[in-house]
Amino acid sequence: MKKKALTLALATAAGATALSAQMPPLPDQYSLSMQMEYRSQHVFRGFKQADDTFSPSLELGYGDAYAGWDAYFPTTSDYSPFQEHQLYAGIDFSIPRVDFLGMDIGTVVYDFPSISDSPDHGNRNRNHEFYAGLLFGNFPNVDGLEFSLYLRHDVDVKHTILEPGATYQHDFDGPGMLIPIRIRFDAYAGFLGDRKPVRNYRVVPTQEDGYKDSYNYYGGSAQVFFRIDPNATLGAGVHYADAINQDEDIQPRDNNLFWSVNLTMGF
Repeated sequence: MKKKALTLALATAAGATALSAQMPPLPDQYSLSMQMEYRSQHVFRGFKQADDTFSPSLELGYGDAYAGWDAYFPTTSDYSPFQEHQLYAGIDFSIPRVDFLGMDIGTVVYDFPSISDSPDHGNRNRNHEFYAGLLFGNFPNVDGLEFSLYLRHDVDVKHTILEPGATYQHDFDGPGMLIPIRIRFDAYAGFLGDRKPVRNYRVVPTQEDGYKDSYNYYGGSAQVFFRIDPNATLGAGVHYADAINQDEDIQPRDNNLFWSVNLTMGF
């Protein structure tokens, strides 16, 4: 199953690259990006949701506003019933007269079509989250370094999350480079708290639901991207994610080291 899924992903990537060459230019103010990714694990805020996952995504932008869709389709039989879709929209803008500061405000709907909409799952199979973030970048004499600080709140499971992060990226595109290359390093942490004990529905359906205490999570990644076309980039990376201080009886601590390959197209 894993080999078949990877073959399908590569074939899709080849077809998408050919499509990008025929894509007409978009009108001013509009942007469109598409990504197809295969990852050895799907991890969300420190917890593994599935192994060997194919993840397509799509995002449309207009000026400072954006809207998009992410999906996660496990390819192994143990997790294949589990699916996840994320629909999001927001606005990302600069703070006037402050060159290094921006804001990102938006909302996300997490949809789980494989989890039945029944009383056992609170008569719902989706969560709704709002977020606001401060973005720090454009530092003098430091190219490619960015910091962020997000506050998120899930109105269904009553989770409030504080999530700082840092990114550094550098381009190698000098005269001697046959293919432009970008390297990127990310690090993040999360502090998740519950206003009151609630059931956690964001797990693989075969796992037992249970009450969940507050916990912290953290992770990082190292990725490299090759520009294979003016509109297409091929990337690969290694990632680490973990969660600590959670209830060991409900969701045991799970160290997550995984890899990913992806094709991204932007117009």
